[in-house]
Order: sequence, then C-alpha cells, then structure tokens
Amino acid sequence: MAPKPGSTRRAPPIREEEPEIELGSEIEDPDDVMDMSEQIRVLSANQEADRLKAQDTQKTLERILERITALQSVPASPVRSPDRPILSTERDTPVSTDTIIKQSKSVKFPDPQPLSDGTDPTFENWRIQVRGKLRVNHDHFPSEEAKMLYLFGRTTGNAQRHLQAKFEDESPARFTSVSEMLQHLAAIYVNPNKVRDARYDYNRLMMKSNQSFAEFQTQFLHLAGEGQVPFENYRLDLYDKLTVRLQEKIAATLDDLLTYERLSARCLSLDSELKRIEARSERQKRLRNDRNPSTTPIGAGIGRQATALAPHAVRTTHSRASPDPSRITPSTVARRNTPVDPTTVTCYNCGKEGHFASSCSEPKNTGDIKEIEENTSEESGKEEP
Repeated sequence: MAPKPGSTRRAPPIREEEPEIELGSEIEDPDDVMDMSEQIRVLSANQEADRLKAQDTQKTLERILERITALQSVPASPVRSPDRPILSTERDTPVSTDTIIKQSKSVKFPDPQPLSDGTDPTFENWRIQVRGKLRVNHDHFPSEEAKMLYLFGRTTGNAQRHLQAKFEDESPARFTSVSEMLQHLAAIYVNPNKVRDARYDYNRLMMKSNQSFAEFQTQFLHLAGEGQVPFENYRLDLYDKLTVRLQEKIAATLDDLLTYERLSARCLSLDSELKRIEARSERQKRLRNDRNPSTTPIGAGIGRQATALAPHAVRTTHSRASPDPSRITPSTVARRNTPVDPTTVTCYNCGKEGHFASSCSEPKNTGDIKEIEENTSEESGKEEP
C-alpha cells in the first residue's frame, strides 16, 4: 500500500533479543519451567531451614559445654544445714588455680614396697608395680626428672646404693630416664639363666600324691611362663605330670579334652571329687573303729612291761623252759652256766629288784608268768637262730 502524500513513514522498533538459556534440550512447555522453578524454591527454603537449625544446635552445644566447664572448676560445696547461717568466708570464695589442678589429677595409686635386696619383694614384682604406678598416675609426675626421683625413693639398702653412683649430678654417666635405671637394676637382680633354670625345674615337676591340683597348677603355670614353654605343649605336659590316680581317671576321656583349659577344668573337678570321697571314707573308717574297739588280752600290758623291766628274769625263765635241742649252741650253754647275781635281777612276779620269782613273797601271778614265758621263748628263738 503506497503511503499518502505528505506523510512520513516510521521505522519499526528494534526488539532486544533475549539471551538464550541452554538447558541441554529445548523446553517447549511453559508449565515444565514453572514446576522446576517451584522445586528450586522449595529446595532453597529447606536448605535455609537446615542451616538455621544447625546454627541453633551448635549454639546449644556451646552453652552446655560452657556450663560443664564452669561446674568442673567450682569445688563441691559442703552440705550445709538449713538452720546453720552462711559464714562470711563462704560468700564469694574465689577458686584458686591450685585447687582446679588438684581436682583434675587422677586418683593416687598406692606406692609399691621399696626394693632392697631383690628377695622380698622380688625385682620382677617391684618393677611391675613401679611401671604401673608411673602409667596410672602419669599426671602426678610433670617431668622425667620427677619420675626418676620417685623411682629412687622407692629403693632402699643395696638397691639404692646401686643407683646412687649414677644418680648424682656430678656423675659423668648420670641416668637420663627411668628406663635406664630399671635396666641397671635388672642387670643386677635378674638371673641371666632364668629361662634355662625355669625350663629345668619345669621338666622335673611332678604332682605329689598329697598335693591338691590347684596348688600344682599354680607351680606348673609359673614355671611354664618363666621357661617360655610353648602354649601348645601345655595340654600333654600337664597330663604327663599328674599323679597316676588322676591319669587313670582321665585316660579314657583324654581324646575328648582337646584344649588345655578343658583338661585343667576336668582335673580340678575330679581332684575335688576324689578328695571328698577320701575324706568320707576316712570318717567311716574312724566310726567303725570307735564302734568295734580291739580287745586287749588280760595281763598283756603287764607282761610286756615285765619283759621290759626284767630282762634277767626273762632269761632265767627261758633257761627253765624245755629248750629245743636243735637250737642249743655253745654260747647258749656258756650263758646258762654263768652264775647270776641276785642283786642285779628283777622278779617277774612282782616286778621288784633283788630276788628271783621263786623266792618272791607276793602272790603268784600265773597269767602274767605264762605270757612272759611265751614271750621269752619267742625272743630266745629269734635271738639264737
């Protein structure tokens, strides 16, 4: 269409091009754009809420920690009766730094017994206690020098003299640590052949018949540990060292006791049961003896006493008895023909000295005389084969 005469033609406005957003694929539906925008907004809101919540949690934890620190730094106040007035010294009492440090230290462990000659206590036991003390109460010793001084104070006698030479400040080879002090004492008190001697005693160890299994096991484990015996040898070694009585009871089930623990538990149980059975048997035996006491023949005690008190009278009675011709020897004949001094004999009838039974004025004790004659005939038979 041609423009009218006298009119001017306007140029069309220039549109500003919008930047294109590259999303990897062209979005044709505007509703998808709105859904994605809404999801982004929700996610951003949730993230902001989580951040605020984390900040609140952090502030709460900081307040709790500050309160715990404040409570730890304040010493426990003594229990005060409601009727007792508050003293002026209890109001606003400042807490010293020394009090706070003292409360923060570990509980003091008991000091070990001082080491003297390595016998009581032994060096090995003393060393274990000292090391344990330094580990448990490490916060009581601020420096290595403090530990060395403490160890020196836990020695006395010969042990302290061994350390003194290298503990002096003027010593050219002064100790520099607790380990050096312990090594120095170990070189003196520890037997260099300790393992070998323990292995020798271990090989010779055998359970005694009157020994309990618990006592024997203590010796067994002690020597096995000092002798560095392999643990896999414990089971059969223990069985070989038991008493024959225990071995007989366990032999049938030995193959089922595959570990040392099971074997030792069975031995302990079996040993206790056998001890109870033995004690019960002894009680029954004593009870039977009390109910049925053995009867002693009348005059037996007197006859034995007369035999002991009157050896010459015994010989005289024997000489009057009918001798066995096959037992007569020249020495017997010589002894019979030797005269006997009446003052040296004892009467077997009354037990008094100075006369024979034939001239005794006391009543005749026929039962005792018969037993004495029987005893003397038996003794003479043994004396003169």
